[in-house]
Amino acid sequence: MIGSRPMDPSDLESVAACEAELSPFPWNVTMLADELRHGSFCRVLLSEENERIGYMLLRPILDEWHLMTIGVTRSHQRQGWGRYLLLEGIRHAVRQQGRVLLLDVRASNLPARRLYDSLGFRLLHRRRHYYSSCRPASASGCLPCPAPTEDALVMELSLASIHSAVGPDGD
Repeated sequence: MIGSRPMDPSDLESVAACEAELSPFPWNVTMLADELRHGSFCRVLLSEENERIGYMLLRPILDEWHLMTIGVTRSHQRQGWGRYLLLEGIRHAVRQQGRVLLLDVRASNLPARRLYDSLGFRLLHRRRHYYSSCRPASASGCLPCPAPTEDALVMELSLASIHSAVGPDGD
């Protein structure tokens, strides 16, 4: 059965590789390790063969939780695993007495937007020209890209109604 567990340092290389496959500006091993060190809620999704097929990072900031990154390998997308991970994150934020869960998403990422909409996220605002649309041409990512051209949609999920629905223990 596919399931998730807390991310640990042994996961960082494979999570970074998955990020590189999915994102034009991927998180690297150092960035992922920083999230582990700073107490973010970091999960890895494992296949039935114990292969890492997804991940999620949520960072707490006071009573807010921020979805920093989430991804599922292409071969496992459109099967509900992104929803599975995100619901796990929502439950964690509720257990931690979070007030709100925030994220930003590329305006063009329609599958992610549909997922967030289906879970009750609402649009807060649009950040104009937030994302660049090119992939850095070097391994270091230091070559300049054109000015950002794609908007980010900042979305929020109020956790107050979820608190009352699930009770004080978050279950």
